[in-house]
Amino acid sequence: MACARCDVLERQYKQAIGRIREVIEVRSYTLREKVRELHRGQENRDKAIEAFYAHKRTHRSQNRNAQIRNAA
Repeated sequence: MACARCDVLERQYKQAIGRIREVIEVRSYTLREKVRELHRGQENRDKAIEAFYAHKRTHRSQNRNAQIRNAA
C-alpha cells in the first residue's frame, strides 16, 4: 500500500532535483548567479530528502508497534 505523504515528499524531492538540473542547463546566469541558485537548489533538495527520510522512519515505528500488538 502506497503512502500519500511518501508520494508528496518524493515528488518534492524530484522537483528539487529538477530545479538543480534547470540551473545547470540555463546559460543566461552569470557564474555568481548560477552558484547562488545551485546552493538554493541544494538546500531545498536537502530539506526535501530530510523530510522524506524522517517520514519513512515513522513507518518503521508504526510497523514495530503493530508487531508488538500482534505478538501480544
